[in-house]
Amino acid sequence: MSAFERHPGLARVLTATLHGIEGRRVRVEADVASSLPGFSLVGLPSAALRESRERVGAALRNAGFSWPEGRITVSLAPADLRKDGAAMDLAIAVALLLASGQLSRPPGERLRRTLWVGELALDGALRPPRGTLALALDAAALGFDRMVVPAAAVDELLDGLVGESGIEVVGIDHLRAVRPLVARFDRLVGAGPRRSRRPARDPRTAIRRLGEVRGQVRAKRALVIAAAGGHGLLMQGPPGCGKTMLGRRLVDLLPDLDAAMQRTCHRIRSSRGLAGTEVHRPPLRAPHHSVSSVGLIGGGRPVQPGEITLAHGGVLLLDEIPEFGRDRLDRLREPLTDGRIEIVRAGEHFVLPADFQLVATANPCPCGWSGSHVDRCRCPVNAIERHRRRLSGPLRDRIDLWVDMDREPAESLVSSDTENDAPVRGWVEAVAVVRRDRTVEPVVEEEARHFAALIADRRGLSARALKRSLRVAWTIARLEGQHAVRRSDLAEAFTYRPAS
Repeated sequence: MSAFERHPGLARVLTATLHGIEGRRVRVEADVASSLPGFSLVGLPSAALRESRERVGAALRNAGFSWPEGRITVSLAPADLRKDGAAMDLAIAVALLLASGQLSRPPGERLRRTLWVGELALDGALRPPRGTLALALDAAALGFDRMVVPAAAVDELLDGLVGESGIEVVGIDHLRAVRPLVARFDRLVGAGPRRSRRPARDPRTAIRRLGEVRGQVRAKRALVIAAAGGHGLLMQGPPGCGKTMLGRRLVDLLPDLDAAMQRTCHRIRSSRGLAGTEVHRPPLRAPHHSVSSVGLIGGGRPVQPGEITLAHGGVLLLDEIPEFGRDRLDRLREPLTDGRIEIVRAGEHFVLPADFQLVATANPCPCGWSGSHVDRCRCPVNAIERHRRRLSGPLRDRIDLWVDMDREPAESLVSSDTENDAPVRGWVEAVAVVRRDRTVEPVVEEEARHFAALIADRRGLSARALKRSLRVAWTIARLEGQHAVRRSDLAEAFTYRPAS
């Protein structure tokens, strides 16, 4: 028997806090001493957590309990881990009630294996805090087999815990429900994870949505290649040619996320306090060009995921990418290569997932009409060059597909669409098959490899650009049902790669 069980003025309750998007176990230790009244909260709490004294005090009174008399010390261990948010309100309240004798201590080990998560309102009601699902996904690994949460969070948890086992979820809606809950702790059986009933992706939806775009056959082809191989895509052309519309349709071509990726996306969204709907589908994030570096990449205090992490497993659409600024765009280079972002803040190290597919749009010049047959460009040559240099060379190397677009003639926009059944349907149906081969090394015959090296040397391409062009050619070959890269596949792949 521990000192917390022998000493009536001591109590320990377990909770968790977010460290990036992962949960960390926290022990809430409460001591109520017969001394002058006072309250101390120690253990590197954030400002929001320090305010829990007022929330917990009012909630205890309005739930029919009393604020303990004497000197109160609440310790959040481990002491060197920063804690943030209001998710520990419920655990602090339960620890105080146990330490002051207002709750009977449950027998056995159940209290030691129970995770308490919830934010308290002043009237004692419980609200779901940010990151509840992210903490639930780590509960078993942290040594818990039961989780007590606000009742409003139960449905989201049961959906998000699909495939997890051994976690019992108990929902309560008010602090006054804690007393009967603890009284029947050993007999309690909560809800377990339930099976997902989300409908599978219907490829006809992608065919229809892509077929709605009239003309732009080359851009559609590039979009399908990008979807099949996970390649970065940049479409540039004058205003109104359909760049953004096509970019938003890429996510329709992607297959549903597998169970592991769904759990990761649930965790990411929960850590940002976002609803977990439609997490079986790849996410689409389209931040405005005024987004800050922290908003795009992640960080802050506490560290939270940025747009590149929210796009994990899906698509990051940067509309008018030159307007984002070179300082922010160059921070995308490592995530585009590694599929993650590492953030170091005040001695703490965070690794956030960022395996996204980049789709960007751009005007070819400041006025937007360079190279168009619709209108003439009025920009000075140096202005066009400055516009182009907003994307650095290393970032340009990491974008595999470049497509120049122009406005379609008006008659093609009102004519009947005949592209839907022929190439588009075949392309879309092949995407899911080809994506399964993304990790396979391309099979390139010696003659084709020599041909690719000659083209790369002639156009001044880097070794990275050559390797990525070979991967694009491999995707094209697989879309055509071939198992080796041919010269024709390489020729098409290099048409999507601009000269250095």
